[in-house]
Amino acid sequence: MKMMRQTLVIGAVASLLSLPSFAGDGMTEEAFAEMMAKPESGFDAMAPENVSPLVAWLGSADAADVTGRVFEVQGGQINVADGWRTGPGVDKGARWEAGDIGAAVRELIASAPEPQKVYGT
Repeated sequence: MKMMRQTLVIGAVASLLSLPSFAGDGMTEEAFAEMMAKPESGFDAMAPENVSPLVAWLGSADAADVTGRVFEVQGGQINVADGWRTGPGVDKGARWEAGDIGAAVRELIASAPEPQKVYGT
């Protein structure tokens, strides 16, 4: 039996369409109603089918070398996320107690860069 090396390719697609209200539970319908409204005519930038070509391509042999990336799709625009980076940290040198974490996390947040704004904020 010939053994072949298998490669696991992992990626993600982030789209406003993946938010809960667009999956049908209505949690954010009001916040995004204007943004998600279908235009009277022309290109519907928020149509779910705008995401599927990228998903199909990511599943193709052509994308076999694309792994560990997150793509954002909005209408005809595709962006590759800049990725997560390890930011400021604190090492207690021992297990944390739940009551001590709040102050440490607040200091970390204060020393970290502001996060990029996301949809609806």
